[in-house]
Amino acid sequence: MKKFYNNLTMEFNVIFFILKLTNKYSKAFLPLTILLALVSSFLTIYNLLMSRKIIDELILGKQLNKLLEIIILLLGVNVLIHLIKSIILRWLQAKNRFIKKRFNLEINKKTMTMDYEYMENPKILDAKERATSGINQSGGINTFTNNIRTIITCICTIMGLLYILNDLSIVIILILIITIIFNYIAERKRQKAEYNFWQKNARNNKMFSYLDGEVIKDYKASKYIRLYDSSEMILSRYRQFDKNSQSLFRLIASSNKKHYLVINILDYGQKFIIYFTLALKVISEPSKFTIGSFTMYTSALYNLISSITKMFKSAVKIKYTCKYMKLYKEFIELPPILCKNNEHIPADTNYSIQFNNVSFAYPGMDKLVLKNVNINITPKQKLSIVGLNGAGKTTFIKLVMRLYDPKNGEILLNGNNIKNYNYREYQDVFGVVFQDSNILSFTVKENICFENSSSNQDDIVVECLKNAGVGDKIDALENGMDTYVDRIFDDNGIEFSGGEIQKIAIARAMYKNASIMIFDEPTASLDPLAEFEIFNTLHELTDGKTAIFISHRLSSTRICDCIAVFHNGEIIQYGSHDELMKDREGKYYKMFMAQAQYYVSNDEVSCT
Repeated sequence: MKKFYNNLTMEFNVIFFILKLTNKYSKAFLPLTILLALVSSFLTIYNLLMSRKIIDELILGKQLNKLLEIIILLLGVNVLIHLIKSIILRWLQAKNRFIKKRFNLEINKKTMTMDYEYMENPKILDAKERATSGINQSGGINTFTNNIRTIITCICTIMGLLYILNDLSIVIILILIITIIFNYIAERKRQKAEYNFWQKNARNNKMFSYLDGEVIKDYKASKYIRLYDSSEMILSRYRQFDKNSQSLFRLIASSNKKHYLVINILDYGQKFIIYFTLALKVISEPSKFTIGSFTMYTSALYNLISSITKMFKSAVKIKYTCKYMKLYKEFIELPPILCKNNEHIPADTNYSIQFNNVSFAYPGMDKLVLKNVNINITPKQKLSIVGLNGAGKTTFIKLVMRLYDPKNGEILLNGNNIKNYNYREYQDVFGVVFQDSNILSFTVKENICFENSSSNQDDIVVECLKNAGVGDKIDALENGMDTYVDRIFDDNGIEFSGGEIQKIAIARAMYKNASIMIFDEPTASLDPLAEFEIFNTLHELTDGKTAIFISHRLSSTRICDCIAVFHNGEIIQYGSHDELMKDREGKYYKMFMAQAQYYVSNDEVSCT
């Protein structure tokens, strides 16, 4: 009983959530849905009453004028009602498509705005896929709204039909309702089995989406498919997943056969009860039950059965649609992880960052990635962070930018805990270039400034591209910085090399003109000469700003005031290049010398 109550509560919560969102996207949608239901039920009742009049007039009255009046009235009302229904239905169908897109947009919005920690959690990414499937599976949101309309229509129709059938024995109606309930149980079992099959097929759907969207249709992947002759491997995977899906579909079809057999038996039983009962009425009470009455009651009982059956079926569909939509609701309502306050960032652009005994482990992991880190980054300081892979460098940067919060300790901005500041304002303090920089398939200009630009800022964009070392490349293009990246939106788009993408990312960070600049392996895709030139440019462009550099190659250390050497999540050395080079047993000296031998002769290394 408790489980039933919990499920019922969940379903009502989901229904209310969906209706609330639907009303948010279109205020007229629900009122017009109710109006369409009322109009449809009225037409059903009206046609039943008028059909009895026409038949009785044909058999008993035989007055042509009166018969003609009834037929004209019947046709006129039907034409008018069908016209109204057609207009409303066409509008609702268009709105349905719009609302479905808005529901999908909410998923994308949530994905782009939820805390970054969620984006590195595989379970949350799976939840996103389930949420997307939830509003598309079995018709998704469109099926949900259509079934709501069906239930409202059926309720109105049933009320009208019960009024018409009040002369019939309640026993007959109860018997029919019992057969309908059995029909409902059979349909519910069928829907439950289908939902279970859908869950089993979720992995296949996910793999199909991956193969279709990210492998076969991705023109970048197409190069590797051809060069490594991997098409047969990919197609074999495709065929295997298709085979698995077909097996499940066969099981669904086999299960449905049994359920439909029961439903058909019940359907014929209902027909027998209706014809037999009404035939007895006509024979036993010919003066009260005319042929017109027989026709009307027969149609009314069929409509009653049909309406109750439709109502139950729609209720079952909504019940299982709620299971799909629940996945959507859970994803949309994921709570924020980071505490976000509203204290404003100081107007002063001379910011200091201080780590006090900061330790951090990624969610779900016990191992600390950073251990008791203490460091003070003063205003306008240039800091280089070096260390081997896995030393904790990038994690340190993620904490600086508050993509994560520390497990222990605190991070201060100008002496105040960064948790106290407005989250958006705090992130505006930073301009960042990551190693795996990504640019969108929009224009070059849009990739630099996004929508935060106007035509009078074009010169700034040009200057940033020039300083990043990609200005000549962009100038040579026919459409300049209005050229699209890739060929998704424009056949004349350009495909940049990895190094050029990195330079555009650097130009983007320059354009933001933030107070604290962070460069996490910004030159990983560049050759040593280009790297040297970029670092010199960055040194000039960050003059008067706080800058943090991370690089495996130690080119950045010579232009920085201080160097922090990370090892196993701890800062084991801190100082200037000259100071750290004096410690020949230190980690920094060994790393620097190990790299230097690839660029200079042994004698030069010795001199160094």
